[in-house]
Amino acid sequence: PSAPLDSHVGFYVSLRHDPAKLARFNEKFQSITDPKSKDYAKWMTQTEVLDMISPPAADSNRVVKWLKSKCSKNAFRKLENRRDTIRVEATVACVQTLFPEVKLGKFLLCFSSFSHKK
Repeated sequence: PSAPLDSHVGFYVSLRHDPAKLARFNEKFQSITDPKSKDYAKWMTQTEVLDMISPPAADSNRVVKWLKSKCSKNAFRKLENRRDTIRVEATVACVQTLFPEVKLGKFLLCFSSFSHKK
């Protein structure tokens, strides 16, 4: 059976990370986890990690703006910009509007029908 159009579903939008930023993060990670390193055990906060790897704020803000432009404000239960991901809970009708068909290489995802278990 399909979920009612006014029920909510959750998903994340992940933004692409810059390979150079990820390489710098990997170097830092190796340094703080290597007992022989002067940086050993100098752990990073979540904010520090995000500062190091996140795409520019304009990118995630652009995605949020696009999401808001496609559905009514009431369609969203959650819309959280987490800098490198965006957490969304929206009505099934909204998700169908956002992503009627998504092509991923050889795969095609269609959001026209959701299984719904309680």
